Amino acid sequence: MSSCTERPVVPVGNVGVTVATQSGRLAGLELPGGVTVFRGIRYAQPPVGSLRWKPPAAVLAYDGVRAAVDFGPACPQVRSASGSIYAQEPPRMSEDCLFLNVWRPPAADRSSVMVWLHGGALRGGDPASALYDGSGLARKGVVLVTVNYRLGVLGYLAHPQLSAESPHASSGNYGLLDQMAALRWVRDNIAAFGGDPGNVTVFGESAGALSAIELMASPLARGLFHKAILQSGYLVSNPQLKRPCFGQPSAESVGERLAQALGAADIAALRGMPAESLVEKAVAAGFDPQATIDGWVLPRQIVECFDR
Repeated sequence: MSSCTERPVVPVGNVGVTVATQSGRLAGLELPGGVTVFRGIRYAQPPVGSLRWKPPAAVLAYDGVRAAVDFGPACPQVRSASGSIYAQEPPRMSEDCLFLNVWRPPAADRSSVMVWLHGGALRGGDPASALYDGSGLARKGVVLVTVNYRLGVLGYLAHPQLSAESPHASSGNYGLLDQMAALRWVRDNIAAFGGDPGNVTVFGESAGALSAIELMASPLARGLFHKAILQSGYLVSNPQLKRPCFGQPSAESVGERLAQALGAADIAALRGMPAESLVEKAVAAGFDPQATIDGWVLPRQIVECFDR
């Protein structure tokens, strides 16, 4: 992975290297040195309209061959005021953002798979940043996957009306469910790229490391990956793990207060708001995205899972 944050220019390469996934065929881009990259692979249906604040829906099959040479848009977010590496607003954003990218090494054959979860406080981040270019790891023989997942209010809003819609009486954790959907896609398709679905490592830093911990704690993610690398000291130093996560009632209360602050009478009104406006107003209102102990995705406090 490189050290700059600009979105990379698509390099010159040979388009037409194809693989067959369970949804359909993809044409990637062969880079100098024999690495092949497949960008902007849809792993779930667009989470828009009635699918806003729903678990990710399975991607639909298609005929023909789709070009996979351009990154998908970043998930909606606002420019960071922190001056950190996330301070640059991604140049292209859309609520239709559930895409992943795969870098395949030369002569990949049951190669180790690594799935990168970007940081950004669950508010920002963009896998299309050159910071996350996977060519270097692919040249070392790794099949590298980077993932978009819903952020901020679109990824982590809990609300009693959303819980009432759920067969699990659960709301929030949509960004975490996106990550699981991406891992299911990896399990089902990565062999077509020369990867070993039985040797998948999740890794991330900052919010990506926290997401990896939450995946380890969730029974829904069992069997989707086999190892994890936390590139931040979350298990010993992160205050979010030292304080209890919101339980469902507390998280729903936060969601109700946010809806009131935004002048939305119900979830239908929130679903009718443009994504960019909703995200900006939620940030201005102080919404702090975090996982919810909902009894389904996360059945108990995270620290308790590691004490067992």
